[in-house]
Amino acid sequence: MDARSERKLRFFAAFLGIGMLGGGAFAMHVGVSAQQFAIGTIYGLLISGAIGTFEVLASSGPLRDWLGSLPFSASLAVRSAFYAAVIIPVLYFDLGVLIAGQTPDSNQNVWTAIIFSAVFSVALNLLFSITNIIGPRTFLNLATGRYHTPIEENRFVLFVDIAGSTALAERLGGIGIHRFLDKTFRTLTGAVVDYRGKS
Repeated sequence: MDARSERKLRFFAAFLGIGMLGGGAFAMHVGVSAQQFAIGTIYGLLISGAIGTFEVLASSGPLRDWLGSLPFSASLAVRSAFYAAVIIPVLYFDLGVLIAGQTPDSNQNVWTAIIFSAVFSVALNLLFSITNIIGPRTFLNLATGRYHTPIEENRFVLFVDIAGSTALAERLGGIGIHRFLDKTFRTLTGAVVDYRGKS
């Protein structure tokens, strides 16, 4: 398996795990029982499975370039809108309860679960968006405190020089050259990640 597929698989597994734990934790506040926990876990699996699939697909192909070209807040809004399109039907139609073989409770307030799922998903989306900007390894090292004290590491650094960049910058202008450089480095990032490098 290549590094890119391995990274996507790890991301998807983490997304599923966090979603199932979140669903189980929410269900436990309704009633402390194994059955409630199982139903919550099913909800977490359904929601995080659909959202995780979207995120894995959004990290490659034309959707990646389009989302990458949007401002951070707009990208977050697009992802959150997709999340809502998944969360609301799953919870409104009680799919987790039905899959568990139970009868849905018509008196249950579904909006509390929808609001919790939406907030949880947007927070998770924000976390993954930040991780995407600074890189998963850098985020993990920052979170675990690896760089809080000086350490020595061996690194190989690739410098990229674009031939004729000065003339190109004069022709495209300040904003145009930065758009061009952004697209160039986004394209190069895929090859770097394929060989387990950091961009």
